[in-house]
Amino acid sequence: MVNTQLSPQPPRLWLLALNLFLIVAVVSAVCAWIYRFTSIYPQVVNLLGLGGLFAWVAVLFQLISDETKKKLQSGFEASILARYWTLTVILILAGAFFVLCASRHGSILLDTAHDDRDRVIQILPADKADSRQAVLEDEPLASRAQQKYSLPTPWWGQRRYWIKASGLPSVLVNVQALHRRTIPVPSFFSSRPTLVVHLSAVLTASAQTTPRTLIVIRNGNELGSIYPYLGETVWVGCDEEVDIPEVVLSRWRLDLVKSETSMEVLSRWRPRRSIGSWTLLAEGDVVEMALTSAYGSVHVKPIQVKPPYPLEVDIDVPHS
Repeated sequence: MVNTQLSPQPPRLWLLALNLFLIVAVVSAVCAWIYRFTSIYPQVVNLLGLGGLFAWVAVLFQLISDETKKKLQSGFEASILARYWTLTVILILAGAFFVLCASRHGSILLDTAHDDRDRVIQILPADKADSRQAVLEDEPLASRAQQKYSLPTPWWGQRRYWIKASGLPSVLVNVQALHRRTIPVPSFFSSRPTLVVHLSAVLTASAQTTPRTLIVIRNGNELGSIYPYLGETVWVGCDEEVDIPEVVLSRWRLDLVKSETSMEVLSRWRPRRSIGSWTLLAEGDVVEMALTSAYGSVHVKPIQVKPPYPLEVDIDVPHS
Protein backbone atom coordinates (compact mmCIF):
# COMPACT_ATOMS: atom_id res chain seq x y z
CA MET A 1 0.00 0.00 0.00
CA VAL A 2 1.47 3.33 -1.08
CA ASN A 3 1.60 6.12 1.53
CA THR A 4 0.21 9.19 -0.21
CA GLN A 5 0.65 11.53 2.83
CA LEU A 6 2.82 14.49 1.89
CA SER A 7 5.99 14.86 3.92
CA PRO A 8 6.48 18.24 5.56
CA GLN A 9 8.34 20.75 3.44
CA PRO A 10 11.76 21.71 4.77
CA PRO A 11 11.93 25.33 5.89
CA ARG A 12 13.13 27.81 3.27
CA LEU A 13 16.57 28.71 4.50
CA TRP A 14 16.69 32.07 2.69
CA LEU A 15 13.38 33.14 4.26
CA LEU A 16 14.47 31.92 7.67
CA ALA A 17 17.74 33.83 7.36
CA LEU A 18 15.98 36.99 6.14
CA ASN A 19 13.45 36.97 8.97
CA LEU A 20 16.19 36.32 11.51
CA PHE A 21 18.28 39.15 10.05
CA LEU A 22 15.34 41.57 10.16
CA ILE A 23 14.52 40.67 13.77
CA VAL A 24 18.13 41.32 14.79
CA ALA A 25 18.29 44.56 12.79
CA VAL A 26 15.00 45.95 14.11
CA VAL A 27 15.68 45.04 17.74
CA SER A 28 19.18 46.53 17.46
CA ALA A 29 17.79 49.74 15.95
CA VAL A 30 15.16 50.06 18.69
CA CYS A 31 17.78 49.42 21.38
CA ALA A 32 20.06 52.04 19.79
CA TRP A 33 17.23 54.59 19.87
CA ILE A 34 16.45 53.72 23.49
CA TYR A 35 20.14 54.04 24.40
CA ARG A 36 20.57 57.44 22.76
CA PHE A 37 17.27 59.10 23.57
CA THR A 38 16.08 57.64 26.89
CA SER A 39 17.36 56.66 30.33
CA ILE A 40 15.75 53.19 30.42
CA TYR A 41 18.40 51.32 28.44
CA PRO A 42 19.73 49.38 31.48
CA GLN A 43 16.21 48.13 32.26
CA VAL A 44 15.72 47.06 28.62
CA VAL A 45 19.02 45.14 28.65
CA ASN A 46 17.93 43.42 31.86
CA LEU A 47 14.64 42.46 30.23
CA LEU A 48 16.27 41.08 27.07
CA GLY A 49 18.83 39.20 29.16
CA LEU A 50 16.14 37.80 31.43
CA GLY A 51 17.66 39.56 34.40
CA GLY A 52 16.12 41.27 37.39
CA LEU A 53 12.43 40.49 37.75
CA PHE A 54 12.59 38.16 34.74
CA ALA A 55 15.35 35.92 36.06
CA TRP A 56 12.70 33.32 36.97
CA VAL A 57 12.04 32.78 33.24
CA ALA A 58 15.62 31.57 32.75
CA VAL A 59 15.27 29.30 35.77
CA LEU A 60 12.04 27.88 34.31
CA PHE A 61 13.80 27.01 31.05
CA GLN A 62 16.45 25.11 33.00
CA LEU A 63 13.69 22.76 34.19
CA ILE A 64 12.78 21.80 30.63
CA SER A 65 14.54 18.83 29.06
CA ASP A 66 16.92 19.33 26.15
CA GLU A 67 14.60 17.32 23.90
CA THR A 68 11.69 19.65 24.70
CA LYS A 69 13.89 22.68 24.06
CA LYS A 70 14.82 21.31 20.63
CA LYS A 71 11.15 20.77 19.81
CA LEU A 72 10.34 24.33 20.87
CA GLN A 73 13.19 25.67 18.74
CA SER A 74 12.07 23.61 15.73
CA GLY A 75 8.50 24.77 16.20
CA PHE A 76 9.64 28.41 16.41
CA GLU A 77 11.64 28.05 13.21
CA ALA A 78 8.81 26.37 11.30
CA SER A 79 5.95 28.53 12.65
CA ILE A 80 7.66 31.94 12.86
CA LEU A 81 11.00 32.27 11.13
CA ALA A 82 10.07 30.30 7.99
CA ARG A 83 6.82 32.20 7.30
CA TYR A 84 6.20 35.01 4.83
CA TRP A 85 3.80 36.74 7.22
CA THR A 86 6.63 37.14 9.75
CA LEU A 87 8.44 39.37 7.25
CA THR A 88 5.33 41.54 6.93
CA VAL A 89 4.75 41.75 10.68
CA ILE A 90 8.37 42.75 11.37
CA LEU A 91 8.25 45.55 8.80
CA ILE A 92 4.87 46.80 10.09
CA LEU A 93 6.03 46.81 13.72
CA ALA A 94 9.30 48.54 12.83
CA GLY A 95 7.50 51.18 10.78
CA ALA A 96 4.91 51.73 13.49
CA PHE A 97 7.59 52.23 16.15
CA PHE A 98 9.65 54.74 14.20
CA VAL A 99 6.67 56.63 12.75
CA LEU A 100 4.43 56.70 15.82
CA CYS A 101 7.05 56.84 18.58
CA ALA A 102 10.59 57.73 17.51
CA SER A 103 9.54 60.50 15.11
CA ARG A 104 7.50 62.13 17.90
CA HIS A 105 10.24 62.29 20.53
CA GLY A 106 13.44 64.22 21.01
CA SER A 107 15.86 64.17 23.90
CA ILE A 108 18.00 66.35 26.13
CA LEU A 109 21.13 65.23 27.96
CA LEU A 110 21.88 67.15 31.16
CA ASP A 111 25.63 67.00 31.82
CA THR A 112 26.66 67.89 35.39
CA ALA A 113 30.35 67.00 34.99
CA HIS A 114 31.32 70.50 36.19
CA ASP A 115 28.64 70.85 38.86
CA ASP A 116 29.47 69.95 42.45
CA ARG A 117 25.91 70.23 43.75
CA ASP A 118 22.97 67.82 43.60
CA ARG A 119 19.87 69.45 42.15
CA VAL A 120 16.22 68.82 41.37
CA ILE A 121 15.16 69.02 37.72
CA GLN A 122 11.73 70.12 36.48
CA ILE A 123 10.71 70.06 32.82
CA LEU A 124 7.48 71.55 31.50
CA PRO A 125 6.15 72.68 28.10
CA ALA A 126 6.75 76.34 27.29
CA ASP A 127 3.06 76.94 26.60
CA LYS A 128 2.11 75.65 30.07
CA ALA A 129 4.80 77.34 32.15
CA ASP A 130 2.33 78.61 34.76
CA SER A 131 0.73 75.21 35.36
CA ARG A 132 2.42 72.97 37.93
CA GLN A 133 0.20 70.10 36.72
CA ALA A 134 2.01 70.27 33.36
CA VAL A 135 5.40 69.25 34.81
CA LEU A 136 6.68 66.26 32.81
CA GLU A 137 9.74 65.52 34.93
CA ASP A 138 10.41 66.28 38.60
CA GLU A 139 13.32 64.27 39.94
CA PRO A 140 16.80 64.55 41.50
CA LEU A 141 19.83 65.22 39.34
CA ALA A 142 23.15 64.04 40.80
CA SER A 143 26.32 66.09 40.47
CA ARG A 144 29.09 64.99 38.10
CA ALA A 145 26.77 62.72 36.15
CA GLN A 146 24.63 62.61 33.01
CA GLN A 147 20.89 62.18 32.73
CA LYS A 148 18.77 61.81 29.58
CA TYR A 149 15.13 62.85 29.21
CA SER A 150 12.93 61.79 26.29
CA LEU A 151 10.35 64.49 25.51
CA PRO A 152 7.35 64.44 23.15
CA THR A 153 7.38 66.62 20.03
CA PRO A 154 5.11 67.01 16.99
CA TRP A 155 5.73 64.53 14.17
CA TRP A 156 9.23 65.25 12.80
CA GLY A 157 8.94 68.68 14.45
CA GLN A 158 10.13 70.49 17.52
CA ARG A 159 8.69 71.79 20.78
CA ARG A 160 9.95 74.27 23.34
CA TYR A 161 10.41 73.32 26.99
CA TRP A 162 11.35 75.14 30.16
CA ILE A 163 14.12 73.32 32.02
CA LYS A 164 14.40 74.23 35.68
CA ALA A 165 17.38 73.18 37.82
CA SER A 166 17.04 74.06 41.50
CA GLY A 167 19.05 77.13 42.45
CA LEU A 168 19.57 78.18 38.80
CA PRO A 169 17.58 80.29 36.32
CA SER A 170 15.20 78.31 34.11
CA VAL A 171 16.16 77.97 30.45
CA LEU A 172 13.99 77.66 27.36
CA VAL A 173 15.20 75.00 24.91
CA ASN A 174 14.00 73.65 21.58
CA VAL A 175 13.65 69.87 21.50
CA GLN A 176 13.58 68.39 17.99
CA ALA A 177 12.31 64.96 17.05
CA LEU A 178 15.05 62.34 16.58
CA HIS A 179 17.67 64.74 17.93
CA ARG A 180 19.48 64.83 21.27
CA ARG A 181 20.68 68.10 22.74
CA THR A 182 23.42 68.23 25.37
CA ILE A 183 22.99 70.91 28.07
CA PRO A 184 25.89 71.56 30.46
CA VAL A 185 24.94 72.28 34.07
CA PRO A 186 25.31 74.89 35.52
CA SER A 187 27.00 76.98 32.80
CA PHE A 188 24.14 76.90 30.29
CA PHE A 189 21.60 77.94 32.94
CA SER A 190 23.81 80.68 34.40
CA SER A 191 24.24 82.26 30.96
CA ARG A 192 20.57 83.30 30.85
CA PRO A 193 20.35 87.14 30.97
CA THR A 194 19.12 88.10 34.46
CA LEU A 195 19.27 91.01 36.86
CA VAL A 196 19.68 90.80 40.63
CA VAL A 197 18.34 93.92 42.37
CA HIS A 198 18.72 95.06 45.96
CA LEU A 199 18.40 98.27 47.95
CA SER A 200 21.29 100.19 49.42
CA ALA A 201 21.84 99.81 53.14
CA VAL A 202 20.33 103.27 53.72
CA LEU A 203 17.07 102.47 51.91
CA THR A 204 16.92 99.00 53.43
CA ALA A 205 17.00 100.49 56.95
CA SER A 206 13.76 102.41 56.31
CA ALA A 207 12.06 99.79 54.11
CA GLN A 208 10.21 98.16 57.01
CA THR A 209 8.49 101.40 58.04
CA THR A 210 8.01 103.10 54.66
CA PRO A 211 5.76 101.17 52.24
CA ARG A 212 7.23 101.30 48.75
CA THR A 213 6.46 99.98 45.28
CA LEU A 214 9.20 98.64 43.02
CA ILE A 215 8.39 99.05 39.33
CA VAL A 216 10.44 97.46 36.53
CA ILE A 217 10.14 98.64 32.92
CA ARG A 218 11.64 96.77 29.99
CA ASN A 219 12.06 98.46 26.60
CA GLY A 220 9.42 101.02 27.50
CA ASN A 221 6.81 98.51 28.76
CA GLU A 222 6.11 97.70 32.39
CA LEU A 223 7.39 94.23 33.16
CA GLY A 224 5.95 94.05 36.68
CA SER A 225 5.86 95.56 40.13
CA ILE A 226 6.10 94.55 43.79
CA TYR A 227 4.10 96.08 46.63
CA PRO A 228 4.89 96.29 49.44
CA TYR A 229 8.57 96.09 48.70
CA LEU A 230 10.48 95.63 51.98
CA GLY A 231 14.04 95.48 50.75
CA GLU A 232 14.29 91.85 49.61
CA THR A 233 16.57 90.86 46.74
CA VAL A 234 14.59 90.84 43.49
CA TRP A 235 15.40 88.69 40.49
CA VAL A 236 14.38 90.14 37.12
CA GLY A 237 14.04 87.63 34.29
CA CYS A 238 13.93 84.47 36.41
CA ASP A 239 12.04 83.04 39.38
CA GLU A 240 12.59 83.74 43.06
CA GLU A 241 13.92 80.24 43.77
CA VAL A 242 17.23 81.08 42.09
CA ASP A 243 20.07 81.23 44.60
CA ILE A 244 22.02 84.45 45.04
CA PRO A 245 25.53 83.59 43.81
CA GLU A 246 28.06 83.33 46.60
CA VAL A 247 30.37 85.78 44.82
CA VAL A 248 27.58 88.38 44.97
CA LEU A 249 26.91 87.74 48.65
CA SER A 250 30.62 88.05 49.39
CA ARG A 251 30.73 91.41 47.63
CA TRP A 252 27.71 92.62 49.62
CA ARG A 253 29.37 91.55 52.89
CA LEU A 254 32.54 93.41 51.96
CA ASP A 255 30.57 96.56 51.12
CA LEU A 256 28.83 96.42 54.52
CA VAL A 257 32.15 96.03 56.28
CA LYS A 258 33.66 98.96 54.38
CA SER A 259 30.68 101.19 55.23
CA GLU A 260 30.67 99.96 58.84
CA THR A 261 27.06 98.83 58.47
CA SER A 262 25.47 96.10 60.59
CA MET A 263 25.37 92.64 59.00
CA GLU A 264 21.69 92.56 59.92
CA VAL A 265 21.10 94.34 56.61
CA LEU A 266 22.34 91.24 54.79
CA SER A 267 19.62 89.16 56.44
CA ARG A 268 17.04 91.50 54.87
CA TRP A 269 18.60 91.03 51.44
CA ARG A 270 18.59 87.23 51.60
CA PRO A 271 14.81 86.71 51.02
CA ARG A 272 14.11 86.70 47.28
CA ARG A 273 11.25 87.82 45.08
CA SER A 274 10.97 88.03 41.32
CA ILE A 275 9.56 90.05 38.45
CA GLY A 276 9.18 88.53 34.98
CA SER A 277 9.83 84.95 36.02
CA TRP A 278 9.05 83.54 32.57
CA THR A 279 10.27 86.55 30.58
CA LEU A 280 13.40 86.06 28.51
CA LEU A 281 15.58 89.14 28.73
CA ALA A 282 17.88 89.63 25.78
CA GLU A 283 21.28 91.24 25.52
CA GLY A 284 20.73 94.86 24.58
CA ASP A 285 17.36 95.23 26.35
CA VAL A 286 16.97 98.48 28.28
CA VAL A 287 15.61 98.11 31.81
CA GLU A 288 14.42 100.99 33.98
CA MET A 289 13.40 100.86 37.64
CA ALA A 290 11.56 103.14 40.02
CA LEU A 291 11.06 102.91 43.77
CA THR A 292 7.99 104.92 44.73
CA SER A 293 6.39 105.82 48.05
CA ALA A 294 4.21 108.53 49.56
CA TYR A 295 7.38 110.50 50.25
CA GLY A 296 8.76 110.52 46.73
CA SER A 297 10.47 108.33 44.16
CA VAL A 298 13.92 106.98 43.44
CA HIS A 299 14.66 106.32 39.77
CA VAL A 300 17.47 104.13 38.51
CA LYS A 301 19.36 105.16 35.38
CA PRO A 302 18.39 102.98 32.37
CA ILE A 303 20.39 99.75 32.40
CA GLN A 304 21.43 97.94 29.24
CA VAL A 305 21.34 94.19 29.68
CA LYS A 306 24.78 92.72 29.01
CA PRO A 307 27.03 89.98 30.42
CA PRO A 308 28.31 88.88 32.83
CA TYR A 309 25.13 87.57 34.42
CA PRO A 310 23.52 88.10 36.78
CA LEU A 311 23.81 91.84 36.27
CA GLU A 312 23.77 93.57 39.66
CA VAL A 313 21.58 96.63 40.26
CA ASP A 314 21.93 98.63 43.50
CA ILE A 315 19.07 101.06 44.15
CA ASP A 316 20.34 103.96 46.22
CA VAL A 317 19.30 107.50 47.11
CA PRO A 318 20.71 110.15 44.77
CA HIS A 319 24.01 111.65 45.90
CA SER A 320 24.77 115.28 45.29
